[in-house]
Amino acid sequence: MIFVNRDTVPEPSDLVVLREEELAEVRAYYDPENVRRLREAAAAAKPVRVPARAANRKGKPRSAKAKGAKDPKGYGFKAYLAAKKELERLFHKKCAYCELKYKAGLTGEVEHYRPKGRILAGGRKSIWPGYYWLAATWTNLVPVCSMCNKLNKVVDLTDGTERTTGKGERFYLADEAFRAKPEEDPAAEDPLLLNPCVHDPTDHLTFIEREGHRALLSGQTDKGRHTVEILGLNRADLVERRLERLLAMEALMTDIQAAHGRLARAATELDREEAIAEIQAKRDKLIAYQNDNQEFAALARHTVPAFLAKMQEITQSAANE
Repeated sequence: MIFVNRDTVPEPSDLVVLREEELAEVRAYYDPENVRRLREAAAAAKPVRVPARAANRKGKPRSAKAKGAKDPKGYGFKAYLAAKKELERLFHKKCAYCELKYKAGLTGEVEHYRPKGRILAGGRKSIWPGYYWLAATWTNLVPVCSMCNKLNKVVDLTDGTERTTGKGERFYLADEAFRAKPEEDPAAEDPLLLNPCVHDPTDHLTFIEREGHRALLSGQTDKGRHTVEILGLNRADLVERRLERLLAMEALMTDIQAAHGRLARAATELDREEAIAEIQAKRDKLIAYQNDNQEFAALARHTVPAFLAKMQEITQSAANE
């Protein structure tokens, strides 16, 4: 995860228009009296038997709620979809959380940092309604991959266990007493989930090696640890992809070191020029891995500067001899 300055891309004008059109309907849906009716309808709904042909795989009849009852999980927002293209531009078609690039032919999902319909606030606590008034707010939207956004069972290489990860409707606070009520400004909240447009991930996350696994993310603060755990940022497939990038960078580093050795031993001006050209070309490629549009830029920013500083120290030491 890297910090992304949202100010570099203005709020889409279509989002503004659609949000204003939809908010009136949204507020009517979440009016306290309507909320009461929805809850009563859901509580009164009784399971009904369905035909045998609709039985599940184990042969047991499924149940359904009585016709006419509505499940009060939340209003179906649409306005936020107007922000999708601009979010992809802002984040360079990468997941805001894990930095995985979308594959060709697939697009990411628009995720609500603060859940719009229902909130899972830790343990078994469920809060409804969610942050519906922020559902189409530009600063509450980020593009994500489905693995970070939805609940999935994964193998976590931090300890090798299988667990359920993915943000879903989970949104925990350091202190629940500061949870914003409907239509309130949530500025007083202290979320445990990192927001790449608000927090600097380098203050909370670092990369480590543990039990033979490399390119693992480690939380250095409560926010960092929670973010890694909830999003599954050490899930096996993701760590494998990060390791591929790390190995590519290390190959360049090895080549640069070898070229520095040839430069030190250069017997002719041509040998010297060739070594310098190789060092510069591979150094530029290594540095480019840190760019915002690169997959796993955070890993590159953790790895590359230290290597370049070491090479600079060696070069200066050799020049002083």
